[in-house]
Amino acid sequence: MKKWFIGILSIAVLSAETSMVFANETENNNVEIKHWDVSMGLFQYIHADYLGSENYEGTTLPYLDITKQWDSHNNYAFLRTTEGLGIQTRIGQGIAGVSIGYRGERDPDENKNLSGLTEVDDTATANLFFRYGHNQYNGGILISKGLIQENRGTLIKLHAGCNCQIKDKWYGSLGAFATWGDQDYVNDYFGVKASEATSTRAAYKAKSGLVNYGINAGVSYLLDEKQTLTASSSIYRLGKEARNSTFVEKEMGGSLTFGYIYRF
Repeated sequence: MKKWFIGILSIAVLSAETSMVFANETENNNVEIKHWDVSMGLFQYIHADYLGSENYEGTTLPYLDITKQWDSHNNYAFLRTTEGLGIQTRIGQGIAGVSIGYRGERDPDENKNLSGLTEVDDTATANLFFRYGHNQYNGGILISKGLIQENRGTLIKLHAGCNCQIKDKWYGSLGAFATWGDQDYVNDYFGVKASEATSTRAAYKAKSGLVNYGINAGVSYLLDEKQTLTASSSIYRLGKEARNSTFVEKEMGGSLTFGYIYRF
């Protein structure tokens, strides 16, 4: 269940973290790009046990971003925590790319409210994304499709925000995000089959719709040109089809993230 929750909020949280740590690569097309660009880090993530749960827990997350320029036309190969393994190209002030990513499982044994529900297997995903940046403003979209029959749903994740320098080595960010799922996805993760219904959990068939939407804010401190400390928080509300699920306890939730990034 931790993997599922992390996957849902990866764009809203981890992308926001790194966009305020390092200048958005779309802001200045004349900036020199190293042949290899490698960043690694570690995050402590405090979040709901599952989307809609009233219980919270902590999870330690590794962060990785390896980008390699493989020709002289602003084309890159990458391996990233947020978008997987893929290629990207610069289009004006934007960056477009495709990748193979990962979507986590839903394990009914990890929370008593999910006991008796069908397990949703983890899967590789086919991803298409576009990011745009201009001055301190940025935004993006990620479309992700599951590649196995048991987890074939499609997610569309949107985010937009702004970054600014607060003082000296301090930087801040503020943004908003939303995640939409098709019927396959929302029903897989929030639906309840008739055979899974109990006296406290009625059968429920979910339709396509918003999974969640919310805002996030963060701050970062540059220890030096290679090391950065970050902290962020997010507040979200489940979409109608998700919050109407009969095992959802709370329609509002939030998260806190603390992390360290080293850029080689």
